[in-house]
Amino acid sequence: MKRETIGMILGKRIFIKKQNLTTKILKWIKATEYEEFVELPPLASLYSVEKGYLEIYDESGKKYTFNELLQLYRDDPYLLSKYIVFRELSDRGYFLIDISERRNIPILLMSLDIKEKEKTKILIIEEGSKISVDFLYNIIKAIKDGGQGSTKMVIAIVERRGGVTYYTMEYFLEKKNEN
Repeated sequence: MKRETIGMILGKRIFIKKQNLTTKILKWIKATEYEEFVELPPLASLYSVEKGYLEIYDESGKKYTFNELLQLYRDDPYLLSKYIVFRELSDRGYFLIDISERRNIPILLMSLDIKEKEKTKILIIEEGSKISVDFLYNIIKAIKDGGQGSTKMVIAIVERRGGVTYYTMEYFLEKKNEN
């Protein structure tokens, strides 16, 4: 029988004892040697609970389910769409970080490995959202201009039923600049 990693929830933050980390969870952790506990980001926590890699308990010993964790983070209006993209790409072996908090726009940073220099920024748009081309161009340009090193840009359209379609944005930027 496999042993899951045990996490403790404090407020909305998930902590794991460093000595209890497994390789399936370790890839989302940026910990220093002296820390006894490390924090697991919300999307990685959800993914780890859904996959059975992690069990999360509060201070009273109550175990949190995947749905209870979704409710905990319900103040993020893009959580489910971000999670759908996160899960799909994590299942394919990619490493993702949620960098949305800085911009209030759902953006994930993706690479094959945390140490890899080349990154892909993924802008998540929900099907049916009303977005002007100029608004989209300005967001993509700001993200692209703010990148360090080699950064690609992808738009992920999340369908109402959970499917995702990806579009690469270099062509869009090149065409707009020619005009």
